[in-house]
Amino acid sequence: MLFSMQSDKSEHRRKQIRRWGGELRRLRELAGFTQAELGDSVGYSGPQISALERGTRRPSRKAIEKLDGSLSTGGALARLWVELHEPPDVPEPWRDFLIVERESVEIREYAGMIIPGLAQTSDYARGVLHPGREPLEDEETEELVRVRLERLGRLRSDVRVWMVIEEAVLRRVVRSPRVQAEALAHLADLAETRRVRVAIIPSEAPLRPALAGSFRVARVSDGRMLAFAEYVGGETLITQSNKVGELLGYFGDLQADSLSTEESVKLIRKVEGELR
Repeated sequence: MLFSMQSDKSEHRRKQIRRWGGELRRLRELAGFTQAELGDSVGYSGPQISALERGTRRPSRKAIEKLDGSLSTGGALARLWVELHEPPDVPEPWRDFLIVERESVEIREYAGMIIPGLAQTSDYARGVLHPGREPLEDEETEELVRVRLERLGRLRSDVRVWMVIEEAVLRRVVRSPRVQAEALAHLADLAETRRVRVAIIPSEAPLRPALAGSFRVARVSDGRMLAFAEYVGGETLITQSNKVGELLGYFGDLQADSLSTEESVKLIRKVEGELR
């Protein structure tokens, strides 16, 4: 999962910020500014500019825009920041899937632990990303939340999305009953508009296969099918056709044991009401 990769990600993030800071120093010196002079032009102190250049301070987007303007870079600092941080601080398998996801014409996802990222609300996503452990920096958390919330809107207009979700996911409270209820309301709204086809597996379903983690299967426009499966340490990309086919078979079995869309929405609304 994301949490187990936090130390590696943190070091990677520090390297990215140091690289950006080195470029800021180069452009400042090229423009003939001292740190104090550049700071005055953007509302920072000289020591704050020094911290940015050393990579010990993370710049805000507004600060990056002001620095580009003061140094007349034509947006070079903003482009470098995007290159280094978009998608920001996401584990490598997720980066791959974000690309696959946007090219997909079909996405099938089984969720056994949490509401899928495509259907999460902002507060629910914050609760998943920061479940009471060592806090992430606020700005970093918000960047990760933003990536999750933008995913659905970046899909192809003709994509078809199916989600099969365990009933236990509805009842597992993330962060607070209010946050969970709002997340369920959002999930039900998506299901009702058919933007996403949602099917809930009731707790008493007898025949569903025992699976160790959630998974996603995507079909891209050229017909290729790829899968991502979760395990304790993260996620793995699956391209072998026989293994992708096996996951598709599991997904079909899970769908067969699921409620209809209408009954699924009723159950989601019922659990939402219990949490209000």
